[in-house]
Amino acid sequence: MRKLVRKLRYLLGRDRRADDLAEELELHRSLVEREGLEEGLTPEQARRRARLRMGNETLARDDARSVWSFPIVDELWQDLRYGVRVLSRNAGSTAVTVLVIAIGIGVNTAVFTAYKALVARPLDARNPDEMVNIALTRDSGHSSPRFSSPDYEIYRDSVRSFSGLAAFRSGGMTISNAGPTARHRSQSHESLLGILGLGGRGGVDELAAVSAVSENYFEVFGVTALRGRIFQSISSSELVAEPSVLSSENYWQNRFAGDPAIIGKTIHLNGVPVTIVGITPRDFSGTGKVPAIWVPLSLEPLLNTDDQWLHDREKERYRLFGRLAPGVSIAQAQAEMTPIADQLRTLHDPQSESANPAVVLVWPGSPMPLPIEMNETLQWVILLITSATGIVLVDCRRDSFTMADAA
Repeated sequence: MRKLVRKLRYLLGRDRRADDLAEELELHRSLVEREGLEEGLTPEQARRRARLRMGNETLARDDARSVWSFPIVDELWQDLRYGVRVLSRNAGSTAVTVLVIAIGIGVNTAVFTAYKALVARPLDARNPDEMVNIALTRDSGHSSPRFSSPDYEIYRDSVRSFSGLAAFRSGGMTISNAGPTARHRSQSHESLLGILGLGGRGGVDELAAVSAVSENYFEVFGVTALRGRIFQSISSSELVAEPSVLSSENYWQNRFAGDPAIIGKTIHLNGVPVTIVGITPRDFSGTGKVPAIWVPLSLEPLLNTDDQWLHDREKERYRLFGRLAPGVSIAQAQAEMTPIADQLRTLHDPQSESANPAVVLVWPGSPMPLPIEMNETLQWVILLITSATGIVLVDCRRDSFTMADAA
């Protein structure tokens, strides 16, 4: 502890200590020279003997500093002073170099962040390592992550490698009579129709993000309702007879100001009255971004005014996500699904792309619609950005060496 305190004191008074050391070395040299003169040596001989006896004064100073101080701190301080001195000789080039390096680091950080968010991010689910994505690759080379509702139902009911298989589609729908927020209410009162009390059905129409999901979606993802119920607890016939939807907690707070009476409230979705029966946890996104409203697949024909919406095998609208059964590997799931895909293609229009032979792709769950090795556009973007960043950094390093040499 005493040694550490001594070193700290030296750091605080290094200039004074260096002067003391110089004076002490000079004193010793003078004493040796005087001793030589008293012995009858010439002044030159006395000085020479003093130098030989004292040895290398620079080395002596370094040895003393190593005892008194932290050598690494001294070396770092000297390097910093040298670096500042070199860079200050050409301030313009230094500023440009620092700017370019900062841009390079920023681009690298952006690429890494985008990779983490788009490629490496797992699905928002309980035990996400059990989740997988599913897609098809045709003999023609075309790959697609989308399936029709009839094909989804066959996979769901036939494949035993999954403890659950869910379907998902994102889109936008018009929401009205949703109980305007304070901002919307203020706008309504300020308008002429609001003053006259002719503001339509009492709400403001808006286009909101909607996720259409299979009724087992939340069970497969291991998510329960924050309030109310999820689709799994409601029969399909009940969902159709009394159209029901879920609201995300984000939308509930932003649009309804956290109104506790939200459960059982009726809103109009694409003009169709539906009842909010539950609220999903905040920021739960599942397989995409957080939607405003979740709707069950069984309501798709009603909300899109198309009776064949769920029966048309050629309309491939849904992405599929599965949870592997205990002890089942991705390779086993893929091997089980491929023969089923070969059978399903015979049910499609012979002239369609979906009638071509296909191989099923199964890979770890991710928001990415296809594996990165199959997404040529993403590969090129990452390659170009990374290459450009590398060139910038190499050029900056070369400029730094040039400036150092010039100094």
